[in-house]
Amino acid sequence: MNSRSKGKEGEREAARILTELFNIPVRRGQQYRGGPDSPDVIGLEGLHVEVKRRERLNLDVALRQSAEETAPGNVPMVLHRGNRTPWKFTIYAEDLPRFVETTARLLERGQEFLKQQKQLIKEK
Repeated sequence: MNSRSKGKEGEREAARILTELFNIPVRRGQQYRGGPDSPDVIGLEGLHVEVKRRERLNLDVALRQSAEETAPGNVPMVLHRGNRTPWKFTIYAEDLPRFVETTARLLERGQEFLKQQKQLIKEK
């Protein structure tokens, strides 16, 4: 698998995992250029997720890329893994309070989404 295909598959896999974790629909973004309007995954308001699926990763460079491309107020993060290893995420320590706040809000939104889905199923 070439690095481009590996990257695309990594972004799809990350989107599936994030969807499961937050119970919010997350999908791969459009990769036409870097910037706040083209994150690697879409659906996690308040987070700018840079996905890296490679064996050797310079986390400083990847996190800097996420920070440079994020919209103001969003938390830059890198979701990464190598072959046959679990997904990990990295953020700047100073962003931890905003990250916790943002993920708590996303988890609440996910619970509301699940309630709505269950209600729709009951109504059918």
